[in-house]
Amino acid sequence: MSRSLKEKAKLQMQGKLGILILITFLPAFILGALSVSFVGTLLALPITVGTAFALIQVSKGGPGELKDLFRSLEGNYYLMHLWTLLKVGIFTFLWTLLLIIPGIIKVYSYYLTPYILADTPDETDAITKSMQMMNGHKLELFFLQFSFIGWALLSAITFGLVWIFYAGPYYNQTMALYYLALKESH
Repeated sequence: MSRSLKEKAKLQMQGKLGILILITFLPAFILGALSVSFVGTLLALPITVGTAFALIQVSKGGPGELKDLFRSLEGNYYLMHLWTLLKVGIFTFLWTLLLIIPGIIKVYSYYLTPYILADTPDETDAITKSMQMMNGHKLELFFLQFSFIGWALLSAITFGLVWIFYAGPYYNQTMALYYLALKESH
């Protein structure tokens, strides 16, 4: 499955690499700049949902736009999305306090939460839905992510340039396709 997702991601990137670079790294910059304060975190967390939304739009053949990044800030979804993502962070932290391995397992259990919120913004139990979708798929996702290790090493050698201008958008697009593939199978 991972090979077909990666090939499909490459095809979807054709002609959209510029917007995918912006969709990938503008949120990373915003999150990095804002998350140093509590108020910044309140603004930055929902942008992860917007990033997932933009990537899903590209996966479905849409253009993906910068305004998509701020989708959670529109309408009545902001507080619900913020609370859901804060709970993910709190739950992950608490599981990690027990031992590192349960924390890692929970990271994979909760992985799809931003994608679920992006795809169905009024979903009230995205965390549970993510856990259900990831049931039996955590190791599969781990290996899919691990398949990008070569890109990560090449990016390290190039001081992150390869990740910024190709591998990061490629990775993120593959993860959006992974979400859609799991959604289709459930």
